[in-house]
This record gives sequence, C-alpha cells and structure tokens, in this order.
Amino acid sequence: MTPPQTPKPLTEKEIEETRTGGTYQSMVVYYGARDTTGKFKVIKRLESGAGETSCIECDGSGKWPYAPYAVPPDSDCIDCKGTGKVLVSI
Repeated sequence: MTPPQTPKPLTEKEIEETRTGGTYQSMVVYYGARDTTGKFKVIKRLESGAGETSCIECDGSGKWPYAPYAVPPDSDCIDCKGTGKVLVSI
C-alpha cells in the first residue's frame, strides 16, 4: 500500500467539533476495490456507521474530471452524481 496523501488543514469549526466529540473526524479513505492509495479526508459523522465527505473522484466539484474520455465534456461526476458528496463507512 502506498502512504496516504498529506492531509489538508482542518477548518476552525472542524477542529472545535473534533475536540468536543462533535460530528467531524479525520480518517484515511481507501477508495475502490483494488485501490491501495489512501486519501486523507475529513468526515462528517452521520448515524448508523456512515459518514459524509467530499467526493474522492472530483474533490467536491461535482464535475467528472476525466471528460471527454468516458463521458461528454462538462458532465456530472459519475461517483457523486454531481452533488460533490459521497457516503463512506466508518
């Protein structure tokens, strides 16, 4: 496995929420069935063991970054359906 990317700094709100046992936590996400590259993400904890984070493929923009190879240019992201958010298991 390759080491995860360097983490981005947390916002002040995320730092405070993490300190007080709030809804944010940081974790390394391994994406895909065969992907061994970890990405450092800030996760918003939801109920039932799920978390929400920005899309790993489009980095939250909602636009598919690999167009025009798989889809027409300016298409919505395939993974997050253009929302910029995905759910992860925590």
